[in-house]
Amino acid sequence: MNAIDFPRLSRGDILGHKNSALTYVVMGHYGTRVTVARNVDITNPPEWLHGSDRSQLYRVSQLRAGDTVHYRGSTVMTALIVVTAVYGNDHATAVSTLEITKSDLEGWELINPHGGAR
Repeated sequence: MNAIDFPRLSRGDILGHKNSALTYVVMGHYGTRVTVARNVDITNPPEWLHGSDRSQLYRVSQLRAGDTVHYRGSTVMTALIVVTAVYGNDHATAVSTLEITKSDLEGWELINPHGGAR
């Protein structure tokens, strides 16, 4: 893995969170902060909690685009995960976004600059 040169981060760079092993793609750089996003597939309802009240998700078909979900096993980071589409009864996609500042970099590593396009 690579050290992160914060000023050089740009759209398409892939960052990995050291504790959770989740990967995020840099979507924008705003001088003192970057916005990152990751795609999430929802296929196993017992792993997910639904909505702001965090009720148990029983069926993927309960979801609608715009709903929020929370991964049941997540203790490393709390991120808003928003459902983007529902495909029948057994698959939905969602997106999770975070903002990272230079002071947050200790927990992150550069996995693939520009997704390998440099």
